[in-house]
Amino acid sequence: MIEGLGDACRAPGARVRAACDGPVGFAVVGDCPVTQEELSAALPAVRVGRWAELTRWPGSYWVVAENGRQRFVCGDLAGFRAV
Repeated sequence: MIEGLGDACRAPGARVRAACDGPVGFAVVGDCPVTQEELSAALPAVRVGRWAELTRWPGSYWVVAENGRQRFVCGDLAGFRAV
């Protein structure tokens, strides 16, 4: 399970970094050099559903996000990790 994302699971060995604040949370799964500070700074975007802001980091990754009303799942901007 991915902490803060209810029933979302991760594959064994997958690199996962996550940030959450109550019902708002998201995880970056894969190869992405995002820092914990950058993750925390993105929580306001998750809260209001500005999903595109979660796809602009470098690397190859998936994003899983929840804001209490919606769940968002996508690949990175480059499209290397398509959903």
